[in-house]
Amino acid sequence: MLLLLLLLVLAALLVTPVLLVLMNLLTVLLLVLLVNLATPLKACLALIPKQKTALFAMLVLLSMSLVTVPPALPVLSVLRLDLLFATCVLPVTSLPLVNRLVVAVARMNILVKMPVLVNNAGLATLLTETPSQSLWLPALLVLLVLLSTMVTVLLVLLVLILIVKLVLHVCLVMPAHFLILVPLCAQLVQSTLSLPLLLVLVRIVILVILPKALLVLILKMIARLALLVLMLNYQAPVFNVMLVSMAPLQLLLQPCDAGSFVDEDGTCMPCSPGQYSSSASTSCSSCAAGTYSSVAGSTCDECAKNSWSNIEFDACTPCLEGYITTSTGSTDISDCTSCPAGNYVSEGDCVVCDNGFTSEGSATSCTACEAGKFSTNGDACDNCPINTYSDTHASSCTDCPAGFTSDIGSDSSADCAVCRAGSFVDADGACSFCSAGTFSLAGSTVCTICPGGKFSGEEDSECVICPMNQWSASGASACTNCDVGYTSAPGSDEQSDCNECSAGSFVDADGDCTECGAGYFSAAHSTVCNNCDAGTFAANAGSSGCSTCPINTWSGSADDACTPCSDGYTSGEGSDSEDDCVPCGAGSFVDDDGACSPCPAGTKSDEHSTECTDCPAGSFSDQSGSSNCVSCDANYYSEGGATECSSCSPNAISAAGSSSSADCTACDSNKIPHADGTCQTCGNGHFTSDSISCTACDAGTYAEDGDATCTACPINTYSGSAARQCSPCDSGYTSPGNSDNVNDCVVCASGSFVDGDGACSPCSAGSFSSQSASTSCSACAAGKYSGSGSSSCVDCQKNKYSFASASVCSDCESGFTSAPASTAAEDCHVCAAGSFVDPDSGDCVECSAGSFSSVGSTSCRYCPAGSFSQAGASVCTSCSKNRYSDIGASSCTDCQAGYTTQGATGSASLIACIACPAGSFVNTGGDCGTCSPGSFSEVSASTSCSACDAGKFSGVGADSCTQCPKNQFSSSSASSCTSCQSGYTTEGLLGSDSEAEDCVICDAGSFVDESGDCTSCAAGSFSASAGSTICDLCTAGHFSSTGQSSCGSCGKNEYSGENAGSCEQCGSGYTTNGNTESESVVACVACAAGSFVDDGDCTSCPAGSYSDSEASTSCVSCDAGTFSNSGSTVCSTCAINTFSASAASACTDCDSGYTTEGATGSDSENDCKACAAGSYVELSGSCIQCDAGFYGSSAAATSCSACAAGTYSGQGVTACSSCAQNSFSSISATSCSDCETGYTTNGLTGSDDPSDCVVCDAGSYVNNGGICSSCDAGYFSGSASTSCDACPAGQYSGIGAAECTPCGKNLYSGAHASSCNACESGSTTEGAEGSDSVNDCVKCLAGHAVNENGDCVDCSAGSFSDADAATSCTTCDRNTFSAAGSTVCSACPTGETSDAGSEICDKCPPGKMVDNNGDCVDCDAGYYNSDWRSLECFECAVYHYSAAGSSVCTQCPEGEYSVAGSSGCTACPAGSYVTGGEVVECAHCPAGKFSADARSTACTECPDGTDSNPGSTSCTPLLQDRVRQLSGSLRGLALRSDKSGSCPAGHFLDNGECVACVAGTFSTTANSLSCNACAKGLWSPKGSSECFACPAPGQVSYDGVNCSSSDPDTMSKLAKASSGMLKKLVGRFL
Repeated sequence: MLLLLLLLVLAALLVTPVLLVLMNLLTVLLLVLLVNLATPLKACLALIPKQKTALFAMLVLLSMSLVTVPPALPVLSVLRLDLLFATCVLPVTSLPLVNRLVVAVARMNILVKMPVLVNNAGLATLLTETPSQSLWLPALLVLLVLLSTMVTVLLVLLVLILIVKLVLHVCLVMPAHFLILVPLCAQLVQSTLSLPLLLVLVRIVILVILPKALLVLILKMIARLALLVLMLNYQAPVFNVMLVSMAPLQLLLQPCDAGSFVDEDGTCMPCSPGQYSSSASTSCSSCAAGTYSSVAGSTCDECAKNSWSNIEFDACTPCLEGYITTSTGSTDISDCTSCPAGNYVSEGDCVVCDNGFTSEGSATSCTACEAGKFSTNGDACDNCPINTYSDTHASSCTDCPAGFTSDIGSDSSADCAVCRAGSFVDADGACSFCSAGTFSLAGSTVCTICPGGKFSGEEDSECVICPMNQWSASGASACTNCDVGYTSAPGSDEQSDCNECSAGSFVDADGDCTECGAGYFSAAHSTVCNNCDAGTFAANAGSSGCSTCPINTWSGSADDACTPCSDGYTSGEGSDSEDDCVPCGAGSFVDDDGACSPCPAGTKSDEHSTECTDCPAGSFSDQSGSSNCVSCDANYYSEGGATECSSCSPNAISAAGSSSSADCTACDSNKIPHADGTCQTCGNGHFTSDSISCTACDAGTYAEDGDATCTACPINTYSGSAARQCSPCDSGYTSPGNSDNVNDCVVCASGSFVDGDGACSPCSAGSFSSQSASTSCSACAAGKYSGSGSSSCVDCQKNKYSFASASVCSDCESGFTSAPASTAAEDCHVCAAGSFVDPDSGDCVECSAGSFSSVGSTSCRYCPAGSFSQAGASVCTSCSKNRYSDIGASSCTDCQAGYTTQGATGSASLIACIACPAGSFVNTGGDCGTCSPGSFSEVSASTSCSACDAGKFSGVGADSCTQCPKNQFSSSSASSCTSCQSGYTTEGLLGSDSEAEDCVICDAGSFVDESGDCTSCAAGSFSASAGSTICDLCTAGHFSSTGQSSCGSCGKNEYSGENAGSCEQCGSGYTTNGNTESESVVACVACAAGSFVDDGDCTSCPAGSYSDSEASTSCVSCDAGTFSNSGSTVCSTCAINTFSASAASACTDCDSGYTTEGATGSDSENDCKACAAGSYVELSGSCIQCDAGFYGSSAAATSCSACAAGTYSGQGVTACSSCAQNSFSSISATSCSDCETGYTTNGLTGSDDPSDCVVCDAGSYVNNGGICSSCDAGYFSGSASTSCDACPAGQYSGIGAAECTPCGKNLYSGAHASSCNACESGSTTEGAEGSDSVNDCVKCLAGHAVNENGDCVDCSAGSFSDADAATSCTTCDRNTFSAAGSTVCSACPTGETSDAGSEICDKCPPGKMVDNNGDCVDCDAGYYNSDWRSLECFECAVYHYSAAGSSVCTQCPEGEYSVAGSSGCTACPAGSYVTGGEVVECAHCPAGKFSADARSTACTECPDGTDSNPGSTSCTPLLQDRVRQLSGSLRGLALRSDKSGSCPAGHFLDNGECVACVAGTFSTTANSLSCNACAKGLWSPKGSSECFACPAPGQVSYDGVNCSSSDPDTMSKLAKASSGMLKKLVGRFL
């Protein structure tokens, strides 16, 4: 049967196209005949009123479209014939019908596009000309259309009826067990009964059968009702589509504007840049060369002057800078010509540069001549000649003032300089310097010779007077010194003016002979006076020698008298320092014989004393030779002259240095004496009964520092022995008074606390104490509660809450939920937007995707069409642009590629998606974006624009690309074409796509001329590189021939100007000095003075000769006594101490140590004389005496030797003298320096360094013989000492000590001790060092011990000592303890333990207990203890568990259970749940319920349509009933067999799709087959699962959709009635 069905369908598809082809061919032939019969058709047009012309034009175009319909679209062909017949036959009076017809025609023309056989141009003419009065053409046309329609439709209808019957028969009588074929049948029925075919059949039956009058009435009613239904059920996007669809028809009926053209699709498209068109054009024309168009228009604009264009340019190309055109409308770059050199472009023309300015070719401005240059008429700028100058942009140069000169190219009057003083203007006009011995003023032409007594150097402007002690002859370049020791007046002009100084005087700084002062001496003609040595003196001025000091006196260097030694001091003869006067040391005195004797015990003396003094009261000295007395220690005293100190009584004290027993004071009864001289208290935990020693307090008592007795401990405290204060019992413990052990403190249990009276009271309801020994109860936190005497608080249950300190929990308000342990009413919260209250669990459940809800909702609503939502949404989101959606959508669907919603959002169907036109594309923003320059799109619905190929370009919104013009090129994606570089051409090619391949460069030596050709450079010019647009001129000093790429250089003795083709030769006798590239004849110069012409070059005169004029041909030799260097213009006189023969190039120096005695111009070696011993030849050539500190041992010396270290000398000596004893000198000394006080050279003379003066080291002193001796034991000294000091008490020293060492701790000593004594065992100096008495040694008290460092320290915590003077502490035993400084160990309290040596006992913490062995051990698993100091652990209750060492038991998680004493919980498996209560087990879920997961606390009811067995983990769907009936539509039957998905409440299954219930209806269950209408007065939104009452009072719903207080308007009712009538009418025909 199925095979038969397929064969019938195949036969229908083969027969129908053949019939359609025959009918279409007949129609085409008739239409071609009619259209070409112009006159009859005009008569037909005349019958149509003017307002119907457009309608008739639509009729004709629709008829033409028949030939474009392919045979495979029979339904569409019938529909077009149907519309054409209705339009032609019926009088159209309803505007909605016209709109529908226009839209239908426009859509058909868009859907099908094929070449039309009828001449469109002829048809347009027929439609616009005046119609005539004939009716036969419309009648014939209507007849043909009717005939074609009827035959075609009848044939198609017969075939389709057979197919429909066969399909319905097969599907309706199919056995039930062939349900697998139901979906196929439903699809076949749906395809066969498609809506377009039914509409065609209905329209054909109506048009063929019904009478005309009735037909007109029905069509009017249908048109109005269709429009009304359309308005009620659809929105603006449908009408927008209609208007868009009408656009092609409107374009055919009106011409395109100027600047545009009709493309092959019939669309008006703008002309591209560079094109134009008139109105109603079918194509655009290219702009001619010399014109352009940048925007679409009817004409092209002419290019302005100095620009050009080629064919189809969108803009004119400006000429290169410096180029112009002679007129407007230039057509090529060759029309642009360059301005010549000396000109520039101004306002589009070439203008000559102003004077002082110049330019090169193709200039847009002139360049000012630099300062120092000038020009006229735009010529090149030349340098100003010598002695002239110019500023910038000068047309001529200005002469310098008379007597001034300047260089070539001077740029300022400041360059005109007068010859400065010390120079003169020579014959060449240049400034030359005056020679030494002459001078000149500024502007001089000659130099003047200096007179005798004066001198000058080179370039000097005046002569200088010779200073004192110098002289000179006339013309001298320097003054000559008088001999050493000689003087002369300033301005002396001969050597005889120098006079000798006598002995006892010297030449001073002013050059005068001055008498030496007292303490100084000198020999004849001395330049300095010498100091008298230390130990000598000169009493009178003008002395020639010094005298030695007598005994007991001394003198320093340069003294005029000797100084006596102080009383008690003595010295030898010739003593040179006060240090030679030696005093007696401290502790001694000068006796009658002048010897130093030691002072006896009980006395002392200072240094250089003549007698000894008794020690004052309060001090003593116990040895002879003491330099000071030692102060008595604290608690001791002495009277004057004492050799030791006396002690105060045992309970008395005195200050250090006390002078009598009256200074001793008794201590108070609660204090004892201390070694520092103060009365001190016994300290914490101690007291004294005799004011001599301290006793520790007993356990159970205490004493503060200074207390006279010990006090008993109050209640709730305790103490050990020697306690400063009593320790309080631990928090939560109590004890009786006078307690001596922590064990006396008793603990309070958990759930109670220690009150104000010290009793244990239970905690009140709403509070708790979780541990024993509590001092207060803690309030229960919010979310918890407790009863009286509780040790913990309990969490509030779900949907309950509590505040802090609550004894019970409060219920949440009805309809609210909360988590367990909620702390406030605010924790009871309503379900948030995007969720709803689950009636089973009472929890907030998230809305599914495609639905939404507001706050506090009990159900979720579906999103309307044009929006969507994700799961948990509170609102639906509108679809973004270019997307659409149906009702209840979880996402939006994208428009197909190339389509947009034109920026609209919230689109509800595919019809809102519209294609982008050609020249545009869908951009990244989702809008139709115009193609950017350099790209195009040829068709509509493009998703991107294509790049233009290389060699082409395009503007904005282009649908094609344009070829590049001549001399331009482009790469791909170009928005315009680029001109070839300057100097390049494409050689006439169009559409060039590569600059490298198509733009050809001109060679070097040529340039691109005005016509664009390559031309060779003329002689005198060149182009250095390929691609030049101009040739550069050769610069001065260079030349070139035709077509050169560079200029050649002029050679030696040649020159040339600018733009030269060859070089000129210099005149005879002139040369360019070897230079090349000379720029003018000025470069040819005569040889200067000091040179001569040799083989055409200027050669300098050789050394020893000269030439004194220009252009000389030979040089003259120098005379004897003169010389010259190479190139000299004159010979120079030999200087002093030199000589020469004739033709000498240099003067010869006299031998070392010889001089010409100031004479110059010496012509023989015999003129050189030797200097005497004790002098030397200085740089000036004179003989000078050796300076003090130097000596000259032989004649003819060139320098003096420095005196060696350890010696000294005066001026002009031939040998140096050695330094005396106890003095020294460095190299070149003029005198010797004395050693510092306390230093000696140990008898040596000639010492050469301060280090030869030796100081006595620390620990020694200088004795009377000047020898360093070591200090005795018990004494010390610093360095350079003259005596030793005794060590004070508390310090000691050995022999030769530099300082005394303090006694260490636990040691002591008296004064001048050589060692320290140790304290007794168990005694210390309490950490002090430097103790000076045995009284400083103090015994360690009980509770203390002397450690390894010798300190008396507290016994550490965990140890004790029970006697004084202990050297160690004893460790406390296990389970006992002690604090630091204890005299006994105490036993640990009950419930506490300790290790040996413990400071405190550890409380056994919660989670542990003290066992029988006294150890604190963990509670076993399943047990707990929450108290401190506990002796047992407790078993965990049911539904609780604990690990080992737990302080509390933990409640089992939800869905788990445990028995008492458990260490863990057991989870209930899936299919069961925890029962709770006293019964500890997992129960199976009953039938009809299930639990999918383990640890469930309850079982879930199975959903509708499912069931379960006991202990199930899921529910099983109930068996579906067999198909109930086949009487419904095949579509419903197909749905029942489709188990592909679930459709929620508020929806129904339609053809296998889940469709939302429309507004005003609802469905309450999933997978509904239909929706129910809301009851009267109720309403519902789209996709609703229930109906609602109107929210406002007095309002009801009349339509189930909207709420109002009155009946809706009549139009709404009419729309419903008409819609029902139309449905019945269509149903009748179906």
